[in-house]
Amino acid sequence: MNIDGVFSTLLIGDVTNYIALKFAIDCAEKGLPVWYISTEPIQELPHTIIKPCREVLKLITFIYLQTYSDLIKHLNGIQNWRNIPRIIILKNFEIYSKIKADYSSAKAAYLCVILLNTMSYVKQKLNSPAYLLVFNASLDTEDLNKLQVLYDMYFRKCYSQSEYENDDNLVKCIEEEISSI
Repeated sequence: MNIDGVFSTLLIGDVTNYIALKFAIDCAEKGLPVWYISTEPIQELPHTIIKPCREVLKLITFIYLQTYSDLIKHLNGIQNWRNIPRIIILKNFEIYSKIKADYSSAKAAYLCVILLNTMSYVKQKLNSPAYLLVFNASLDTEDLNKLQVLYDMYFRKCYSQSEYENDDNLVKCIEEEISSI
């Protein structure tokens, strides 16, 4: 499901906070508003990331939603937000979609559709391209097949963390993709 001006990327791997935070901070340093959505708060900044200045942090909205229902409700209410992000980072997709246990393909697909509809709204509201980066933990073969169907239908690009020498190379690759939009 490709929507003009909406770029959706799936990242698979045992993603640490480093990759998601580094990406969020780098985008905010370029003046791009970011939503960072996760199931749990960040306890501390990874020691390899330099603490960003206040102006950069103002561009990152940290949102902690523990359940699928909370996430859907929040995304469906985006039109009520004053600060619209240009980039949404969603961590813990495997938890929200319950891909490892009690999986419902309809619910997972619905989540993907809501994410893309949200990004479409962002694109229209800001009149500029919007970017969605979804993080999913490493999976066994059976669960990976479930995710493959979602990727084929809803994401333009997929990165596997295991294909990169280190996390910085992966972040750089994703940032290059963003700079092209």
